[in-house]
Amino acid sequence: MRGAFKDEGRTVIPTIGVVSPCLARDPYERGVVAGIVDAVQLRGGRVVCFAVEGIMGDFDAFIGMGNVDGFVVLSGPIVHFAGKQSLESFCERRRHRPLVTVALELSGFPRVGIDNPGGLRKIVSHLVDVHGRRRIAFIRGPDTSASIRGRYVGYCQGLAEHGIELDEARIFSSSVLDGGAEAIRVLFDERKQAIDAVVAFNDASALSALTALIERGVRVPQDVAVVGFHDVPEAAHVVPALTTIAQKLHEQGWRAANLVLDALEGKEIPSEVVLETELIVRRSCGCFPRSIGEARSSVRPWPQRSGTEIDDPTPDIVAEMTRVLGPSHARSNVERLMAAFSRDLEEGSAVHFLSTLDEQLTRMARSGADLSPWDTALSSMRRLALPFVDANRDVRSLAEDLFQQARVLIGDTAQRAQAFQRVLDTQRADTLGSISRSLIAARDIQELAVVLASGLPGLEVNSCYLSLYDRRDSREWSTLVLGIDDEGRIAGQIGASFLTSRLVPDGVFAEDRAYTLVAMPLSFQNEQLGVIVLEAHPGHFTAYDKLREQFGAAFKRMEGERELARLHAAQRERMEELERAHQALRENQEKLLISQRMASLGRLTAGMAHEMNTPLAAVRAALDELLKLVSEYRSSIEAQDVTPQDHYEIAAEMEASTRLADSAAQRVADFVRGIKAETRDLASSEFRDFNPVPVIQETLLLLNHAARVAQCTLSLKPEHDTMNLYGSPSRLAQIVTNLVTNAIDASAEKGGGPIVLRLNEWEKGIELRVSDEGTGITPENIGKIFDPMYTSKPFGVGTGLGLTIVRDIVTGDFNGTIDVDSQVGRGTSFVLRFQNPTPIEAETLVTGR
Repeated sequence: MRGAFKDEGRTVIPTIGVVSPCLARDPYERGVVAGIVDAVQLRGGRVVCFAVEGIMGDFDAFIGMGNVDGFVVLSGPIVHFAGKQSLESFCERRRHRPLVTVALELSGFPRVGIDNPGGLRKIVSHLVDVHGRRRIAFIRGPDTSASIRGRYVGYCQGLAEHGIELDEARIFSSSVLDGGAEAIRVLFDERKQAIDAVVAFNDASALSALTALIERGVRVPQDVAVVGFHDVPEAAHVVPALTTIAQKLHEQGWRAANLVLDALEGKEIPSEVVLETELIVRRSCGCFPRSIGEARSSVRPWPQRSGTEIDDPTPDIVAEMTRVLGPSHARSNVERLMAAFSRDLEEGSAVHFLSTLDEQLTRMARSGADLSPWDTALSSMRRLALPFVDANRDVRSLAEDLFQQARVLIGDTAQRAQAFQRVLDTQRADTLGSISRSLIAARDIQELAVVLASGLPGLEVNSCYLSLYDRRDSREWSTLVLGIDDEGRIAGQIGASFLTSRLVPDGVFAEDRAYTLVAMPLSFQNEQLGVIVLEAHPGHFTAYDKLREQFGAAFKRMEGERELARLHAAQRERMEELERAHQALRENQEKLLISQRMASLGRLTAGMAHEMNTPLAAVRAALDELLKLVSEYRSSIEAQDVTPQDHYEIAAEMEASTRLADSAAQRVADFVRGIKAETRDLASSEFRDFNPVPVIQETLLLLNHAARVAQCTLSLKPEHDTMNLYGSPSRLAQIVTNLVTNAIDASAEKGGGPIVLRLNEWEKGIELRVSDEGTGITPENIGKIFDPMYTSKPFGVGTGLGLTIVRDIVTGDFNGTIDVDSQVGRGTSFVLRFQNPTPIEAETLVTGR
């Protein structure tokens, strides 16, 4: 296979990497890349085009090191995109591979470029010598590359060569690539310049300036000539058509690719190739197209020759036509055309030449190639061929007819080609729109694959592979998530993980097949998600960027929907978990409440037992003493030595024992009565008016034993003996029990102390203050004491629910507030304010209405 080279004994198909920002959207890049692809394909190689626009990080890492054999770097566009330092670093890291730059010169690397100063000198000379223009303005581009600076140098040199003084007021420095309209405004309105020609550093600025002039009513070219630089396709189709300098974009790419391929084959290559520019005259400078001038009859006399055919196709004719048509048009095709022309003259027909020409024109038209060079090529052929035609009038007439018919065929094919391209563009736009709508509706990658399998062939994309980075913080590894092969089938490597620099998993592309790939970042709004690899000719389709954006948006949307669904599922699971936890908490709270009540009941029972055992013991002791006295009295009745005085003393002792027993029994009765008062509403939360003083007193009576054990004293200091509070007495008793129990526990750690309860009236109800001189509460804990399950007591001693219950009862049952003031080591005071409701509010509480 042509172009193949040996690597350790194996025949390897060379793979050339092309590095440029956007490839298809920019006419300059599109033209150069088309030349690269055509050259590599002709020599049987592969092309991987890296479109690095959209990469917000290191484009060097995106391209990688080991996926191609050599590089062609469009250094002019790249330096605008990434800066010269990044470009130099990128190339330096690949010095071990053949690397050729196009446009910008980099130290130590071969370069293909054009004579930029020479091109501007041609423009200036043409305007001065042919059209007499001397007040020539120049739109100078961003000073970011040697190419743009070289054009400015050529402009200055051209003026100097014609004795025209350089006028800085006629130079507009544009910071953008299409600043022609702004240049015209500044030159005409601000600087009031009288100019008769505008030369722009590129076609985009020239076209913008041309439109701005016409909108002002300035005639182009009659009043002001306009000339550009680049010869983009749009230049030939505006009205008036733009005169410009052809950079031979296709040839630049062609020559650069061949330099890399030659280097891979071990050939010596030059360090620099500088191509001459060509002035393409059109109407915007005042000229008519060259093909019109060359269409006139030759002024050379007809030589007298015998025979009716032209000489064997001369090298001059073939070389000139090949030069005009460009290197992608094979020399053999020109030779075939010349042979057909000769045969028609010999046979007196008009079949072979026109048929061969039509075949070549049709092939170029369907590929989207520019047909305009054919006018110039045909004019050159006529000019060089007619002198060799026999002087016979009929033969000369046949030759002229063939040229005229050929010119009509070229014009007709060009028109049909434009119409055909418009049809293709419409079809592509429809296909792209259909894909866009489908991408919006696609719910998952499987649906997306179906959309692409049916739609991509209409966009001249043979296959498509999309990968996502395995990690957001690293681009080293990727996973293939979608793949459509060249037969429209889902790729078998879906789910395979691979080094991102390899672009696709191993085995996706056959080792023995040539192909052309476009590799782009899969991104959305500056967030890089992965890599897109398309198998397509980058010069044939200009919607790659739109496709890339839609892919990115679709994947981001699907990722967002998946994330949203995941969040919804997680939320539902969390809600269910919280509901289960809440239910468990309620059950545990009920258990803890029961446990707390049982613990309180245990403490109360112990206190009750102690409070009752003491007087009951006294009763038993008194009764035992009384029984002894009764026995003594009975035995002394008949005793002669017992005097009446002794009986009086025994009776007195019996009376004392009886009184002691009665007193102790009374204490028991009082205690039982207190318990009955305390517990009669324990199971009820009936709301009513009541006197809080005896409720608190009786509650303290039950807590006396626990207080004495902790060496604490309990005291209640009411403002009045009778006060009024609305609510549930049992709830108040529960509040006091919890607060006093906590005060006892806090005081016990300091060896006991006083616990004082003060009950006062306030404007809306009753205020209860419970104070101790215990250990106090630390500042970091005081905000948490009302939280459920919080306790500072050892595990198993406190439940953490006491103060929570107190707060809930105070706020819920008594419409009150609870505040706390505590100092570590000095004690704590709880201040509770119970608010009595209005009569209407009280009725509502009772009736629930």
